[in-house]
Amino acid sequence: MQKILSKADEALLLAQKKGYTIKNGVPHSYITNCIRSTLYDKGRPYFTIRDGKMSRKVLVHRLVGLQKFGNQIFEQGLFVYHKNGEILDNTDDNICIGSMSEAQMSKKLEVRLASARAATPKKHDHKFIIEMHKKGMSYAKIMQETGIKSKGTISFIIKKSEESCSA
Repeated sequence: MQKILSKADEALLLAQKKGYTIKNGVPHSYITNCIRSTLYDKGRPYFTIRDGKMSRKVLVHRLVGLQKFGNQIFEQGLFVYHKNGEILDNTDDNICIGSMSEAQMSKKLEVRLASARAATPKKHDHKFIIEMHKKGMSYAKIMQETGIKSKGTISFIIKKSEESCSA
């Protein structure tokens, strides 16, 4: 089943239609066949193309995937990823398509662990928050002291403690 194409996918198809290619991991212009300047977004190489008056971003690894696997890269649940986990290595041999799980497992262990830590919800010291509230501190002051960004979180912790005391 093919998914609905995103604006980025449309730009990718436009780049292919205009004759842009990736050779040995390097973008080449369709007009002069010279190397295009490569820019970086979150460490990922890309180049831009003109679409009327707009400038569109084309990720290098995605264009390699399109060249190598065709429209299969647009299928639901498939991702273009780097076999060795190195996002700067956009050579044909290093670009694969597969599931999200396969894409994640291609990353180095340290990168996967850092990503998991960042996604893990942070624990708050409930006793400290309750003590501050009992001392009459406002929610705003408690948020400032603890780094919590939501009044709802503070409220939940305090109400949870009040319920456990009355039970």
